[in-house]
Amino acid sequence: MMSRAIHVGILVINRRSVSATILLAVLLAAPNVWADPETVRIQLVQDGDFAFHLKCRKRASLADDDWLVLEMSNQTARLGYVDNVHYRIDYEMAPEGAGSWRTSGLCQGDDYECFSQDSLRHTWGHRLDGLTTFTVDKPLSNHAAAVLGYWPKSEIQVRCIAHLSLSVTFSGGKKPLRTPIHGIPFTFIWVPPDDAGFKKLEKRLRRWCEEPEDHGFRSYGLAGVMFGIPQVTDGLSDQEIQKMALSGKLFWRETTFAAELCLYQRDPNNNAMLTRYQKRLSAFDRDALGRLSRSPFWHADFSEPLIRMVERERWNRSDRDLAAQILEKYHADWENNADLVKRFDDAQQSRRFHDRLRFGSLTICGVAASMLLLYVFCRAASSLSRRLRATLLSKRSVK
Repeated sequence: MMSRAIHVGILVINRRSVSATILLAVLLAAPNVWADPETVRIQLVQDGDFAFHLKCRKRASLADDDWLVLEMSNQTARLGYVDNVHYRIDYEMAPEGAGSWRTSGLCQGDDYECFSQDSLRHTWGHRLDGLTTFTVDKPLSNHAAAVLGYWPKSEIQVRCIAHLSLSVTFSGGKKPLRTPIHGIPFTFIWVPPDDAGFKKLEKRLRRWCEEPEDHGFRSYGLAGVMFGIPQVTDGLSDQEIQKMALSGKLFWRETTFAAELCLYQRDPNNNAMLTRYQKRLSAFDRDALGRLSRSPFWHADFSEPLIRMVERERWNRSDRDLAAQILEKYHADWENNADLVKRFDDAQQSRRFHDRLRFGSLTICGVAASMLLLYVFCRAASSLSRRLRATLLSKRSVK
């Protein structure tokens, strides 16, 4: 969650008030005695006393909270506004056993990721009061951890390049700021969690499973990675994992697939999952059909509702094709049922007949349209030719 630093107040010494601005300037000029030796602070952009930094742990793992943080600091007493924020961090690393370097985007975002829960949103942008620091943590840390994943065998050096652009508005007007075009480089070490870290991840995943609808884009990718780690999921019950697997939000699909795979590895005949699929497929649920195409779960009883989907001529063509693909994938489970085989063949023949009919209709329409255009062109050319001939004859008669 985004946090806001406490405003620096007024220091009173011997009945004299020293402004917080002077106090903060002294602290900034002196060595940073509060600095975390395990964290590196990278300056991205700065305009006077208005600065943006990236804080990153030198050694980070999946179990670390807020190990990658974007800081927006207003070190003046003036009120400012920030908007048009765009950040992107690219990375490369060579995990042991991967065979090659992995190069991609570590995390990226804009105003929505930074200020989606901001209560101080203004028409000019996010309000940043004087002598305050605004931090963006979960969108960076959770997404980056999900991208890096879990590598149990070794510690990996990750090389990154950070890019940032934004606009700052003070009383004097609006000013754009950005990092150099090639970005700001930094490195850190990605390490596997220790035993305490696995316990921490298990506790976090259990909390997410209890309320799977409440975490949104900030956590679902990381949860998907955690479902693939046995040291994390071994302490969770089937009922806890099922809550995540049965979550209905579309952007949770990758996570729900990971939860389903975890359940399937425990018990391929998980009754709750098979029953849920059977009911939803019988109700012609398109979302259940899409999930089934990627789910490891399967039962021969699914063949009947899938056959009915293929037979349903007025249904979406792509969904009918998907149902047919799933049936062909598990053909051995229903090929001995003569009734289902006949119904499937009849539905496929009917579909091919309608495809030919549709193709023929389109061909006829296309030929008719071409002939019509050719007729219109010939008429226009004939009319133009007559006009030109009349013009030439009139000019000759005048001479």
